[in-house]
Amino acid sequence: MKSFRHSVFLTLLAALVLAFLFQSGGKVAAEQPVVMGIIQSKSDYYGRLVSLIYDEAFRRIGRKLEINYYPAKRSSLLVKEGEIDGDLARTKSFLQEHPHLIPVTESPLTIRIMAFTNSPTLKISGWQDLKQTGYRVDYLRGSALIEQKLEKGELLAPISLVNDWTLGLRKLFADRSDIFVEFEGGVRFAMTRSEFQGKKLFVAGQLDEFTVHAFLQPEHKELAAKLSLVLKKMKQEGLIAQFEQQAFSSGYAHRNP
Repeated sequence: MKSFRHSVFLTLLAALVLAFLFQSGGKVAAEQPVVMGIIQSKSDYYGRLVSLIYDEAFRRIGRKLEINYYPAKRSSLLVKEGEIDGDLARTKSFLQEHPHLIPVTESPLTIRIMAFTNSPTLKISGWQDLKQTGYRVDYLRGSALIEQKLEKGELLAPISLVNDWTLGLRKLFADRSDIFVEFEGGVRFAMTRSEFQGKKLFVAGQLDEFTVHAFLQPEHKELAAKLSLVLKKMKQEGLIAQFEQQAFSSGYAHRNP
């Protein structure tokens, strides 16, 4: 009888230990942050905006978020190798390179590629016009979407790269270029610098428009669905628009170089 009781005691003890370990493991797993990459700098408009949006979205879901900033190719490689849980801000074309990923269907923002100029009379109607006019065109180094568009078809315009938005604008206002092709938010954010006060920037034409989405590894399918619902709710509340203003007014906006 004593042996039987001892056996029952050991069995119950083992079950309790396993239950504790299971619960502890689940708790630890839940507390692990979701590590996401982003290719925009934390000092630029889109980097700040995306961080504000998803910090709040993950807070509402009750999950910890860790955002790491990488060059585009580095982020893609880390996603492919499963070293990070996903990328926070890519267009739908990202799925062509990573078809295994789960997209967050709700997009928190739309980005537009504009042809900026310092001339109120210069107008173009699309990529083809831009490439065949012979205008001097600058775009930001590392802008893969713009590079892909400009490489297609016959190219008559002299194209050059700039390292940041500020340099692109400086060249434009110094008449060293005719058109600066870039994402609207980044350029308008750079225009708030004190050195550009009094300068007039014009849009020669809108070239493209994309929705931006987060993409997650397959094991986070449930999280992707939750994020989509939360982002939709945040839009309805007007919170995304508030974050846009907050990101636009923060950072180096009014500092001299």
